[in-house]
Amino acid sequence: DLTGANPSGAMTVSAHASASDAAALIDSDPLRLMSEVNMRPDQISGEIDVHLGVQFPLIQAITINEIDVTAIAQLRDISADVLMVGGYPLSGGNFELSFDNEKSYKRY
Repeated sequence: DLTGANPSGAMTVSAHASASDAAALIDSDPLRLMSEVNMRPDQISGEIDVHLGVQFPLIQAITINEIDVTAIAQLRDISADVLMVGGYPLSGGNFELSFDNEKSYKRY
């Protein structure tokens, strides 16, 4: 929205990938999320669809707190030799994860 006293921009991105490719992405610097839970990207398989939304004010000096982020990830047929929590194997799991600036949600 470029009208009004507070112009803003928005962006949405949708992507489809294998779970191992998505895991490799979130395990790259600076995130290193898979490494944080002692998993390697090649230990997970399945498919993932991600929908990411970002909204921000159109100003010169923007801070991270002024950016609104929402994401929904739908994971299908997820299998892993060792699940992050408890070290249990997982086979054929379906999940939906939702994130925003404030909270994360899981649905199985």
